[in-house]
Amino acid sequence: MTNDQSSLCRHSIDITNDQSSLCRDSIDITNDQSCHPRHSMEMTYDQSSFYRHSIDMTNDQSSLCRQSMDMTNDQSSLCRHSIDMINDQSSICRHSIDMTNDQSSLCRHSIDMTNDKSSLCRHSIDKINDQSSISRHSKDMTNDQSSLCQHSKDMRNDQSSLYRHSIDMTNDQSSFCRHSIDMTNDQRSLSRHSIDMTNDQSSLCRHSIHITIDERSLCRHSVDMTNDQSSLCRHSIDMTNDQSSLCRHSIDMTNDQNSLFRHSINMTNDQSSLCRHSIDITNDQSSLCRHSIDITNDQSCLPRYSMEMTNDQSSLCRHSIYMTNDHISLCRHSMDMTNDQSYLCRH
Repeated sequence: MTNDQSSLCRHSIDITNDQSSLCRDSIDITNDQSCHPRHSMEMTYDQSSFYRHSIDMTNDQSSLCRQSMDMTNDQSSLCRHSIDMINDQSSICRHSIDMTNDQSSLCRHSIDMTNDKSSLCRHSIDKINDQSSISRHSKDMTNDQSSLCQHSKDMRNDQSSLYRHSIDMTNDQSSFCRHSIDMTNDQRSLSRHSIDMTNDQSSLCRHSIHITIDERSLCRHSVDMTNDQSSLCRHSIDMTNDQSSLCRHSIDMTNDQNSLFRHSINMTNDQSSLCRHSIDITNDQSSLCRHSIDITNDQSCLPRYSMEMTNDQSSLCRHSIYMTNDHISLCRHSMDMTNDQSYLCRH
């Protein structure tokens, strides 16, 4: 039917549960401009020999409204991975595809969405408990200006093979509103530590990430936040009883002028691997209101004696530190308070 311009309104063909010998795979509908409204094909539970994988939809400008295809539990031989959607300007409203519990052979990982300007509203894809073979890690979203509203993805308990760690979001200016991702009890293999957020000017509102009792492999220590001017409102991170692998000690906050309101971090009984001693707060002019840190009976590895507070002009109200029965390794005698002009009420 290549370039068939006849009056064949093929849309009325009902191939639901068609088990016949129709080898539909040989139908070449590339650049088909006919009146075939293919969107009405009901392919639910289609077990026929329809090898749809050979359909080349590159730059398909036809009237194919593929959005109404219900592929729920589609066990057919549809090897959809070969669909080349690069620069697809067609009317494919792919956002309504319900792939919940899709066990088919859909190797979606080969979809190259770089600079995809199509109308793909991918945000509504419900991937809860998606056990398919989607290796989404190969998506190169660098400078992705598409309409990918990924923020509505509910990835709770996602056990798929999503290796998101290779996503390079450096200078990502897309509309990726990542802030609404609920990662509570996320046990995936998300190695987010390789995300380079240096000078990240994107709309990443990371402040709403709830990481209470975070058991993931989030190695946040490699995040270089030096001179980070992004909208990262890190102050709302509740690290109470945080047992994760957060090696926060390598965070270099020297001359950190961002909106890090570190004063609201509740470190009471913090048994995590927070080696706070390496934090260099020399001449720290940030908004770190360190006075509200409750370190009563703090058994962490904070050798506070290594803090160089000489000429500290910050807002450190050290006088409110409650040190009664303090058995930590605070070697207070090494503090050089000569010419100390801070708010230290040493009395």
